[in-house]
Amino acid sequence: MKNILLLTIAYLLWSGINAQRIDPGFVRQYDKSAFVIYSKILNQRKNQVFSPFFLSENFTPLYLGAKSVTRQQLGYVFGYPGDEAQFFALQRFFRDLMLSNNNYNTRIESFVGIIMQDSLRRFLRAGFKEKLRYLEIDTLIFTDLRTLHGSRLDSLNEMIRNWTIGKLPRPISRIDTDLRGGILLASSGRFSGNWAQNFTEIYRAPFYLDNYGRHTKSINYMTVTGYFKYSEGQDYNVIEIPYENERLSLMIIIPHEDVDINDLKRQINFDEYSLVVNGLRRQRIRLFLPIVEVHSAFDLRDTLQSLLPQVFRYGANFSQMVRKLVYVDQVYQAISFVIEPERKLPFRRFINFQAEQRKNKIVFINHPFIFIVRDVRSNTILFMGHIYKPI
Repeated sequence: MKNILLLTIAYLLWSGINAQRIDPGFVRQYDKSAFVIYSKILNQRKNQVFSPFFLSENFTPLYLGAKSVTRQQLGYVFGYPGDEAQFFALQRFFRDLMLSNNNYNTRIESFVGIIMQDSLRRFLRAGFKEKLRYLEIDTLIFTDLRTLHGSRLDSLNEMIRNWTIGKLPRPISRIDTDLRGGILLASSGRFSGNWAQNFTEIYRAPFYLDNYGRHTKSINYMTVTGYFKYSEGQDYNVIEIPYENERLSLMIIIPHEDVDINDLKRQINFDEYSLVVNGLRRQRIRLFLPIVEVHSAFDLRDTLQSLLPQVFRYGANFSQMVRKLVYVDQVYQAISFVIEPERKLPFRRFINFQAEQRKNKIVFINHPFIFIVRDVRSNTILFMGHIYKPI
């Protein structure tokens, strides 16, 4: 009887683990596209973050409603599986990812909206309405896009701001008056998390704003000693810091002092990232992590149009969604991202670094760096960006 009980528990555990697995082909294509988009939009010398996860969710209804070349392009860029059962399984995986982490106070909260011309409401196909329920898209707004300005645009911006801690005063500055395609996509979200290993103290020290140390800013670092996955490379070092349930992690790519972060952003692609993940090894480290708050808003039309030309022009085929010729006009994303301790920590005024180095490897993240938040089990990238100057 005891053996039967053990076998039953083992089967249930195995089923639960396998329920979380997703096709590695999806992960590979999804992550590759994330790096391509990152290289195109995050090229300014300021703190920025974007979410391939929210962007993928934004396009899921359009993929369901697309046919022919339009569907093929969306499937290729975002890695959506062609089989609808697998496609919906992928959406369940993402929803479970958000819920399981939110249960641990690691907040992944988002607004994903599709705004369409009011006239398109009567052209929606009945079967598509049924499919939408499985996606659990937060908002599908029907309005006359030609009148989306003034108070109406203010209302949309307020909705987006509510999902970004209210730190972006006007994420969408204006809407083109001639929206012939009839579809506008908007995603907005925020991320913050509690750590698997609680930080113990706050230490104040300079942050070097350039490679040569000519410009510095005094900031607060949270510090802790523990075991972290770490690797050292020719141009950069990498440390991975798990969040509280260890399903998500924050990976920080720290360029060497003689390597410009803009050059590193062009160097880091999917293949390089895969090598980094496989090369991480646990090591005892004294970590100094800057407290960071990032808020970004993007108009992604030009970036995505080069990857999805058939989706953004007349001739796009969304005939499984609406009985009318439509295409995507504009895509916006607004994200708030926070790296902070989960509680108030005491200040440490002095640290004997020579004595500390004899006991532990010291990783002091005191100059511009790249960061990635990933789902550890599937290696799916949820957020990525870079920090030039901590707040």
